[in-house]
Amino acid sequence: MTKRAAKTLQPKRTHSVPIGASPIHRSSERVGSADDIYAALEEKAKYLQIVNELALSLLQESTLEGILWLIARSAIADLGLEDCVIYLLDEEREALIQKAAHGPKNPSDEDILNPLAIPVGQGIVGAVAATGKAELIVDARTDKRYIVDDHARRSELAVPIFHDNRVIGVIDSEHHEPNFYTEEHKDILTTIASMASTKIASAMTIERLNETVSQLESTEDALREYARRYRALYDNHPSMFFTVDGQGTVRSVNHFAAEQLGYTVEELVGRSISEIHSAEEVESVKTHLAGCLDQPGELHRWETCKVRKDGVQVWVRETARIVDLDEENKTSILLVSEDITDAHLLSKELRYQASHDVLTGLLNRREFERRLERVLETTLGQPSEHALCYLDLDQFKVINDTCGHAAGDELLRQLGALLRETIRERDTLARLGGDEFGILMEHCSLKQARRVADAVREMISEYLFVWEGKNFRIGVSIGLVPINEASVSIADVLSAADSACYAAKDKGRNRIHMYDVKDVELARRHGEMQWVARIQRALEEDRFQLYYQPIVPVQTSGKSGEHYELLVRMEDEHGGIILPGAFLPAAEHYNLAVELDRWVIGHALRWFAVHPEHLERLDLCGINLSGHSLGNEEFLKFVIRQFDDTNIQPQKLCFEVTETAAIANLSSATHFIRVLKERGCQFSLDDFGSGLSSFAYLKHLPVDFLKIDGLFVKDIVDDPIDLAMVKSINDIGHAMGKKTIAEFVENRAILQKLRLREIGVDFAQGYGIGRPRPMAA
Repeated sequence: MTKRAAKTLQPKRTHSVPIGASPIHRSSERVGSADDIYAALEEKAKYLQIVNELALSLLQESTLEGILWLIARSAIADLGLEDCVIYLLDEEREALIQKAAHGPKNPSDEDILNPLAIPVGQGIVGAVAATGKAELIVDARTDKRYIVDDHARRSELAVPIFHDNRVIGVIDSEHHEPNFYTEEHKDILTTIASMASTKIASAMTIERLNETVSQLESTEDALREYARRYRALYDNHPSMFFTVDGQGTVRSVNHFAAEQLGYTVEELVGRSISEIHSAEEVESVKTHLAGCLDQPGELHRWETCKVRKDGVQVWVRETARIVDLDEENKTSILLVSEDITDAHLLSKELRYQASHDVLTGLLNRREFERRLERVLETTLGQPSEHALCYLDLDQFKVINDTCGHAAGDELLRQLGALLRETIRERDTLARLGGDEFGILMEHCSLKQARRVADAVREMISEYLFVWEGKNFRIGVSIGLVPINEASVSIADVLSAADSACYAAKDKGRNRIHMYDVKDVELARRHGEMQWVARIQRALEEDRFQLYYQPIVPVQTSGKSGEHYELLVRMEDEHGGIILPGAFLPAAEHYNLAVELDRWVIGHALRWFAVHPEHLERLDLCGINLSGHSLGNEEFLKFVIRQFDDTNIQPQKLCFEVTETAAIANLSSATHFIRVLKERGCQFSLDDFGSGLSSFAYLKHLPVDFLKIDGLFVKDIVDDPIDLAMVKSINDIGHAMGKKTIAEFVENRAILQKLRLREIGVDFAQGYGIGRPRPMAA
C-alpha cells in the first residue's frame, strides 16, 4: 500500500547515467533479409498479441478501479516498463488526480492512500493534459518542466487519454535510465489509451451516476432528477442496452444501440432479437436466452455477431440477466452489448498469423507440428496409417544468389500455390522454414503417400521459373516417413523425415528416400560438418562474442566484488546471436574446441587489460575449458604467455572444467591444474554429480569450487531426492575444503531453499540470479 502524502513537486537533480536498452526493438531500423522481415513480423504479431490480450481483459472489467489497475499492471508485466501511473482529470478539469500506480510508485497493494494532485499545465504530465499531445522525454536533465515526486528518474513518457475529443486523463511512465523510451513505446501506450478510453469514460459515467443517486434520492425532486439523468445515461451510454421478453422480442432499447445498428428505436421495439443477428448466430442466441430463463439468478455472458441495417457485421460481447417482473407479470431479460469488433478482427488476424506463413500463406511450422501431434495421438492403441513428407528444394540457393531474395520469395510463393493443387484435398501442407515444406497425409498408406510424393517431385522438376528474362529449373529432395503406433513423438518423426531428406540429397538430389535408421547418423555428420565451416569462418572474421552471467553468494554477508562466468556466443552472417549448444558439439568433435578456448582467453584478458577499472572491481571470473584443452601442452603454454603479455593477475581467474572431461584425462588435467594454480589461478569442477564416480575422483583433483549439476538443483523445491543430492554434494565438498556453486537457480523459490542453514551452498548462478549479458554491457 503506497503511503504518499500530497506534496509540492520539486525539480529533479540531474546526473549522468549509462543509456539502457529498450525491450521493444526500433521498427525504424532498415530490415535486410527475409529472416529479418519474418522476425519483424513476429515482433509485430507479439505487439498485436499484447494489445489483443489487454483488450480482451478490459472487456471483463466493469469498474473504473479495475480498469485502471489492469492497465497499470499490464504496462509493467507485458511491456517491460519500470513503472506506470494513471491520472484522471477532476470534475473541474483543473487538476490530474493519481488513480493507479504500479512499480516503484506503488510497490504494495492496489490502493493509493494520498493520491498525488498535479495542476493542468504543471510538469510534463500537466503539459500533456493541457496540450493533448504525448510527450517522450529522452533525458529529464535537459527538460526544465520535469518535476520530482518520489525519486529522481532520467526519462519519461506520458500519453493523453481522449474521450469525445477531450482529454480525460494521462498515462505516465518513468525510468531510471535516460533514452529508455522509444516511439514504439509511445505508439503502444497511445493505442492502449485509445482502446481503454471508452471503458474509462463509461466507468466514470457510472461512478458519477452512483454518486448522483446517493445525493438525490432523499427528495422527490432528487428522484425526478435521478430518473431524468438515468434515462439520459441509459440512452447515451456507450453500450447497447436491450430488454427482451422470454421469446426474445425486443421490449425496449436505448438510443445508442439503435444508432449503432442503423435503426430507430421504434424500428427495433417489437422485433425478435434474432432478426438483428447473422444467420449463423440465430440458434445460438435462442439457446443463450433459454439458458437465462433456466438459471435466473446467474449472470450470463457470450460473444455473438449482430448485423446492422446496412448489412455490416458488428461483433459484441453480450452480458445478460433476468430483471424484476414488470407490472404485467412477465419475465424480462436485460442484454448489455459491448462492441468488440476491432478486438475480434484483431484476434482473428492474430490467430491467422500465429498459424500461417506470411510469405506463402501456407500453414507454418507451429501449426504443422500441432496437427502432427494430433495425428500421433490418434495412433495410440489403435492401428492407423499416416505419412509425412519433408521437402527441401534443390538449387534454391542458386536463384537467391543470382537473382536476389525477391526472386527466391516469388519462387516460394508460386511453388506453395502449385503444391496446394498437387496434393490431396485433405492433406496438410506447410512451409517449415527457408526452402523446406512439409506434407502431412492422414489415413494414407505408405504406397499412396509414395504416389503423392512422386507427383510432387515430378511437378517441381517440370516447373520452369522465369525471373527477369532468365529461366530456372529446380528439383526437390523428399524424405518420406510412415506414422503409426510405433511413432514416439513429434521430434522423432521430424528428425526422421529430415534425415531421410538429407539421404535423398546425398544420393544425388531430386529424388524420394524412405526413412531408414541409418539416415540419422548421416544427417548428424552432415550437420556437424556444416558447423565446422561456420565456426572456422567466424574465427577468421572475429564473430564470436563474450557474455557474462553473475554468480552471487547465497548468504548475503556484506559487499563483495563482482563474480561471474564468461560465456561464448557466435554472431551469424546476418548479425543474429547463436547459442553455444548449436556449435560446441561440432567444435568438440572436429578438434576446434582448443581454438575456441584460445579465442575466449585471449579476448578476455585483453578486455581486462583495457578496462582496469573493471578489473579492480572484479573478484573472480570463471572461464570454461574443453577436455581437449586440458591435455594440450601447447595450450597450457599459450595461457601462461597470455598472463605474461597482459600482466593480468591470475588470481582473478577461475578455470571451469567439466567433471567428465577431467576424469577422462585425469593425469593431464591434474598436471594442467597444478601448473596454473602455482600461478595463482583457481579451478572449478563443472556439472559435478553427473558422473558415476564423482566423489571417488574428487580427492585427486585440486579444485577450489564444485559446481553442483543443475539437473539436481532445478527441482529441489519439489523433489526431496534432488534436495538430498544437493545437500550431500555440498557437505562432501565442504569437508574437502572446497566451495560450492549451485547452477540452474531459475527462480526465487530455489534460491530461498538454498539459503536454508541445513543446506549451506556458498554461491548461486542461474536465470533467477541474472541472465547472460554481453560483456560490452
